[in-house]
Amino acid sequence: MWSETRDLDFATIDIIFEQAASEKRNVLFEHEVYRIMQIAGINTPRFELITQPQQRTEMQGKVVVKVSHPHILHKSDVGGVKITHTDSLEETVRRMQDDVPRAFARHLIKHPQQAPAPYQQFLRDGDRLTTEIANDLQGVLVVEYVPFTSNAYGTELLMGIKNDDAFGPILLFGPGGTATEFLSQHLHGSTSISSAFLGDELERIQRTTTYQLVSGKVRGVSHKVEDSELSRVTKLFTELARHYSHLSPEARWNIDELEINPFAVGERLTPLDGLLRFSTIHHHDVQRPVHKIGNLLNPKRVGFIGVSGNGPNIGRGIVENLIHSGFREDNIYIVHPRATEISGCKCYSSVEELRVALGNKKLDTFVVATPAPVAVRNIEEVLNADLTESFIVVTSGFGESSGTATYGEQLKTLLTDSRVTESKGALLVGPNCVGIRTTDVDLTFVPAIKNSPTGKPFNNLALYAQSGGFGVSLTSDFNGLAAFNVTNGNQIDVSVSEFLHYFTEQQQIHTCAFYIEAFQECDGLRFAQEARHAIKNGKEVIVLKGGRTKDGADATAGHTASTAGAYSVLEAVLEQAGVYIAESIEEFRTIAKLSSLFDGKDYSTKDRKPQVVGMNNAGYGKVSIADALEKARLQSASCTEETLAKLRAVYESKGVLDYIDLSAVLDLTAACDDKMYDDICRPLLEDDNVDGLIIGLTPNTTKMQTITLPELLLPDGRSHDIRADDAFGPIVAKLARDYNKPFVVSIDGGSEYDPLRQLLQNEGIPVFKNDDKAAIMLGHYLNYRDRIAELR
Repeated sequence: MWSETRDLDFATIDIIFEQAASEKRNVLFEHEVYRIMQIAGINTPRFELITQPQQRTEMQGKVVVKVSHPHILHKSDVGGVKITHTDSLEETVRRMQDDVPRAFARHLIKHPQQAPAPYQQFLRDGDRLTTEIANDLQGVLVVEYVPFTSNAYGTELLMGIKNDDAFGPILLFGPGGTATEFLSQHLHGSTSISSAFLGDELERIQRTTTYQLVSGKVRGVSHKVEDSELSRVTKLFTELARHYSHLSPEARWNIDELEINPFAVGERLTPLDGLLRFSTIHHHDVQRPVHKIGNLLNPKRVGFIGVSGNGPNIGRGIVENLIHSGFREDNIYIVHPRATEISGCKCYSSVEELRVALGNKKLDTFVVATPAPVAVRNIEEVLNADLTESFIVVTSGFGESSGTATYGEQLKTLLTDSRVTESKGALLVGPNCVGIRTTDVDLTFVPAIKNSPTGKPFNNLALYAQSGGFGVSLTSDFNGLAAFNVTNGNQIDVSVSEFLHYFTEQQQIHTCAFYIEAFQECDGLRFAQEARHAIKNGKEVIVLKGGRTKDGADATAGHTASTAGAYSVLEAVLEQAGVYIAESIEEFRTIAKLSSLFDGKDYSTKDRKPQVVGMNNAGYGKVSIADALEKARLQSASCTEETLAKLRAVYESKGVLDYIDLSAVLDLTAACDDKMYDDICRPLLEDDNVDGLIIGLTPNTTKMQTITLPELLLPDGRSHDIRADDAFGPIVAKLARDYNKPFVVSIDGGSEYDPLRQLLQNEGIPVFKNDDKAAIMLGHYLNYRDRIAELR
């Protein structure tokens, strides 16, 4: 709950920004930051700006003196902060006016990359540099001394606002003082990063170890702030962040960075230092016609340019894939200067000829497969003729590397200009993409024979990849049968969040899986908002972020011509929204599959960890699952007495009851045959205390039909056949049909058991190659289900 706060006087705060901007500053002086805090209703120490050494102050006694300079942000690093008595104030001010410019000049000469633009030309002349720094000195700020125990953990807080390019205004809360960065990096859970627009900032702060300390919930901590005060200040920061953001239509100024470090902790939070950077906002009003995504993903008429009439090329490959997917040739329109027909589709010599032929009709999408300089002209011509609702541009050369950005900018301008017309122009996917594929339409250039639909369809799954190569790989992973598979390359136009919005509106879609290398400006926040909306409406959102490290970020910038945002911010905000954030490609694929396959499965843990039962027909498998349970954040299920009695009866029938222990993970022993799995699993799946199963199988046993082999005989004389009704595969498949609880299967063996794995996968059963991976992935997914249940 928020505590009561007064309405903020934004008009008065605007005057402070206006004054700074008129002085060509984008950083406020500390006394201006204090003034904003006062306007916001936050108590500050008394302060006074002294511009001349002999100037008197009304304060008496101990004071803090701080240099006031537009370019010196880390004052203590250059001797710009002193504690003194007002009797010695004049001497202290004179000394700081002499010493600080020299110290700052030495610092800049040693670290030239940190030199502000006005000083860069003087770095080879220390005396001139010192003079220029001294000329910009505004004076010193004399601040009332606030007694508190500094450098004691729990007595200093950092609170701030950071404007992230992708996620907009972010609130930061953590340990304050000079050790802020060290503690935030090395003390797990000490820092909160949250979006100012998702509405649960205070709750996230209250989960941190820093909150536990400053709120007096740790023994031995004398300094304490009440929840009502923390709530009040957090709300004020949230309101500042929301208002002074380019996401606010009425705002003229954007807070790029606001940091109060530290707030002294006590009955009231008192700011002892402040930094604020700002910028001017330029609002952009032109909106993309996102309703046309439907035309893009469900086209009825498709145009092409860049299709070879003589042999294979990328454009022709897409045409042939489209036909192969069942699209009628008379709904395909190819612009080609010489050919009259290609692959059974009529050709038109020019865009103008095509316009005349279409009459009042429009294309749903237009595929462009010409080189970048030509493609820009082609797209301009098609836009001017108003022929299509969308484009798919597969060619590269639009900003992936230095020297090609011009074509990308030209393309953006063309699209923006087209949107002021009555038709609102067209959407564009790409450039530098592989295309799109749905269950009905294949508009990619990968040969169809290499991605033929096989196995169980994933009709409730939408896939998005900024990398075309990864998108193709995902197509194969999901049998070529995902409902949507979009690759978007450089994402010059349609954004990640806009595709998520479209997927969310499709009733059949349950799982939205996104591989993202970069967000457009503020699209990370929109994606988080769309994700929370999707999750509240019963959907699940999984994200893998490429470019989490510096090297990875550099690689994605080159690959998709976008700038990757800070991963810690992305991780925090998307987790806040309820997104599952995968740490690896394998995890991303696995969780997306579990989400899709477990759609509609009965699962609810009622405020406890997921309770599962694991099993294996070999002792090492039992140990492997048991070891993985804690890492997977899974609990051993406490089965009912009725279930335990049924399990004992099964073991007794095999003559091994005296040798087993009905523990959390069951050892089915070497006596296990195919039917024993059925006899063990059914009572467990009927037990309300069991949330899911990990069915482990060591397949190298003659008692079970885990491989089809004519010369390997059963006791009744039949050959081993994995498809026999009484074999392990069909038995487990029937369990999946008979019960609505989630379970996973692990088959720990070589490639000779791939046919059995494929049989189960075709039945929609998640299959792993080892027990611990099965347990860990099931745990990750079930815990995710629990987390998002709290948001619904």
